[in-house]
Amino acid sequence: MTKGLQRRIIAQELTSCGFRLTMSDTTLEAVTLAVRNPPDAILTSHEMEDLDGMGWDGIGPAQVLARVTATQDTRIAVMARLESQDQRDLRLPAGVQMIRKDDGFFETLKECLVDWGFFGR
Repeated sequence: MTKGLQRRIIAQELTSCGFRLTMSDTTLEAVTLAVRNPPDAILTSHEMEDLDGMGWDGIGPAQVLARVTATQDTRIAVMARLESQDQRDLRLPAGVQMIRKDDGFFETLKECLVDWGFFGR
């Protein structure tokens, strides 16, 4: 599935649940947006293209935002299509969730959002 189509489907599902979304195409833009107006949660894709020329995939924003004071308490998840189940293989900071892009993707995303308290407990 192309990036644009994945993005539209995921955005449609989240907005139908009442979430407001801000999207970015580069690591620098994502970090800038999040620091200026800290969100309740950040979702990034592991397969994010290196549009910054910084050599980062979608893990870059998660690594930076987990350490920046303005966003260090923000809930962060990385959506990944990797075979490995081990978050250490992705170089994810502590507390950053991994949501596997597989057949159970939307169920896993829902469980993550429920665990974070966005739908009550």
